Amino acid sequence: MMSGPISVLVKELFAYAKARPLQVWAIGCQFGLEKVARAGAEGALHFKQLGTYNFAREFVPVEAFLGTVRGVSAGHYFRLLEFRRQAGTVPSTFALASPAKQGSNATSSSASSATAVADNFYSSLPYPDVICRAADGIELPLHMALLTMASPVLGERVQPHRLGEAEKSRANSTNTILPVITCTEDSTVLSALLRFCYPGDHPLPNDPLLLLAILDAAEQYRMERITGVIKKHWEAMIVQNPLSAYFAAVESGMDEDARRAARHTLRLELSRSYVPEMELCQPHVYHRLLKYHERARGSVAVVGLGFPWIPNDPPLLPVAQATNIRLPNHTPHNGRKARHAGTAAQVTTHRSCTPGCPGTVNRTWIEERCETFRELLAKQPGAAFDSDVTLFRSSTGLTLSKKPWCKCCQRIADDIVRLGKSVPERVALALDKIVF
Repeated sequence: MMSGPISVLVKELFAYAKARPLQVWAIGCQFGLEKVARAGAEGALHFKQLGTYNFAREFVPVEAFLGTVRGVSAGHYFRLLEFRRQAGTVPSTFALASPAKQGSNATSSSASSATAVADNFYSSLPYPDVICRAADGIELPLHMALLTMASPVLGERVQPHRLGEAEKSRANSTNTILPVITCTEDSTVLSALLRFCYPGDHPLPNDPLLLLAILDAAEQYRMERITGVIKKHWEAMIVQNPLSAYFAAVESGMDEDARRAARHTLRLELSRSYVPEMELCQPHVYHRLLKYHERARGSVAVVGLGFPWIPNDPPLLPVAQATNIRLPNHTPHNGRKARHAGTAAQVTTHRSCTPGCPGTVNRTWIEERCETFRELLAKQPGAAFDSDVTLFRSSTGLTLSKKPWCKCCQRIADDIVRLGKSVPERVALALDKIVF
């Protein structure tokens, strides 16, 4: 139930939803008012170009609006675009003002699991001689010697508290209160970091923001070995989970890493990809990535137009020059071993094409393959393609499974090898020219 003043304000916002939809949507997101956010999103559907009007009745494109709006995240903007992509016909559970519940539950469950592991680790350490107190008050029992070997900074801080052997024995026997050093990191970061002072394999989190916080702490404490381990894990995360890494890098002020992660996101279909880190970043961060993908799609589309699929083209590799292409072993249907188990030069003849050969039909196999590539590049401009060897084997497998090698099979093999070799290179060159 809304109180009287709030209900009056909501009615006023509904009245502005068609003229100033993005402002209404943003207010709904800021204050968690789902109906208000929905009204604004529905009002924006009437705009061919996403944008809004200001009080001077001037049209403001979404780029300019996102640069000034406050209290709205990249996650909110992602959901607005998804609402617009589906023309407002979204499930009843779809929410604009808040992320999906399963994402938050998964995050809290993961955090609880990590805390439990940390508690079990530190509670099992025998004979600690120092306490590290985190910023949130959690105390971690540790050993001065190992802290000193791992970090010169922590070594200097525990130095005044070091005891002689006789004092250590007396302290252990009398349950003397251990000395305490206070750290500025919270217990989640500190516990994950200080475990690396001890022998054994210790897992690093898959949460990129937490990982970067641990990396920052390791660098501050000059823990060189541990820093190297964390950086290696971070580099792998940029490649394997680039979208999360991109938002985490932006939030952490790591511009170069954000650019590298953005390049790896070109393998993804960005409009369908959501990560929880979006909820922590400004919407213009996501909009910038969308524009980068848009430029990338335009660039690789030019590459796609040059795909060699026209069936009337002469073969790229004449019979006399095709000796470098190895064919898979093939046994004809009559059970006899084929003579063409070696190279294309040994088996390619000027045999007439048989009915149903891919080279004789109106839409050839290679043409369909190229069209598939174009469609993939239109969604994922940095998509990985099969190697030329894989493509060649798939083409020969298709043709040789039904009949002997012929001119059309040679043409398909020529084109598919050219496609497999040239497309990844040309796509990479095109993407390298795009400035993020």
